[in-house]
Amino acid sequence: MRRIGRLLALMSFLLAAPTLADDTISAFLQDHASDQGDIGIAAARIVDGQPEFGAKGPLQQGATAPVTADTIFEIGSISKVFTNLLLAQLVLEGRMALDQPARIYLPEGVDLPTFKGQEMTLFDLATHSAGLPAVPPEMFFADPSNPYRAYTADMLFTSLASYELNAAPGTHFSYSNIGAALLGLAIAHVEGQPFDTLVAERILDPLGMSETYLDVPKSAEARFATAHNATGEPVSHWDFGVFSPAGGYRSTVSDMAKFAAAASRQVETPLKEAFALMRERTRPTDRASMSVGLGWMISDAPGSRIVWHNGMTGGFNAFIGFAEDGSAASVALANRTGATGVENIGFRLIVGTEK
Repeated sequence: MRRIGRLLALMSFLLAAPTLADDTISAFLQDHASDQGDIGIAAARIVDGQPEFGAKGPLQQGATAPVTADTIFEIGSISKVFTNLLLAQLVLEGRMALDQPARIYLPEGVDLPTFKGQEMTLFDLATHSAGLPAVPPEMFFADPSNPYRAYTADMLFTSLASYELNAAPGTHFSYSNIGAALLGLAIAHVEGQPFDTLVAERILDPLGMSETYLDVPKSAEARFATAHNATGEPVSHWDFGVFSPAGGYRSTVSDMAKFAAAASRQVETPLKEAFALMRERTRPTDRASMSVGLGWMISDAPGSRIVWHNGMTGGFNAFIGFAEDGSAASVALANRTGATGVENIGFRLIVGTEK
């Protein structure tokens, strides 16, 4: 949540800044991200369904191989948008219902915490309003170089069985990776298929996204950017396991531009109704200028609103967003965690574009 608060403060600056010059995206990145050091950044601006790509920096600090639109990055919490898009599809098909208790969509015997008998719903999980912590308390003792790797579904269910809610579900916004993990488990249980299979069949294939993975294949490993921490030192890639629905996906700017074009209605896709449902119903957050729908954050901007999500892992920073009116969308991916310009770049590529 501290990360979202920083972004809102950042928006007050960037929305008052001059509009984006009519330069290439690469030139914009060179100017705008010059203070980021030897970091690899790839970005896209999408208008009328047509992406314009740009990149700067290396696959690994000190190396010569550059990042490109086909470089693979960890996208972190942007994975939650995939999870909620699956949820929206199943709601439209009558397979799940947002206001039903999440418990009924999980394996028999799984107990989720309640507050004075009130159960958390799927909508509570989707909007970070279930009253759950960001991660299970015991994960604070995990290996920080790859904290999610060894955590299992059984461990999560055991942890939740003893967790006590401090308020009724649906009453407070508190960003939670647990909520997204539970949604993924519920979706997989209802459909009787692995979560990654559902993402591939219901999202990636229909949108033509052939370079988005949970596990990067050996044939593509040379394009997988090296992860760097905030000081620029190489670190491990993260493996999310049961938390994959919250942050486990890897992708390219080229692939994510296809997703952004579809989400912003710039192109017609079979997922149009599901994308619309994701923004049809929202809840307030603890920020007056921001609400949350199914997966997306929605922030006020002059003359429009921006629909967006960001992501951060141990060595990557990511952003995807679009103007609510569909006039422009953007993606920005970086191979260093805490890269302070990545969300700024993403927002500027949206608000600095006039249709």
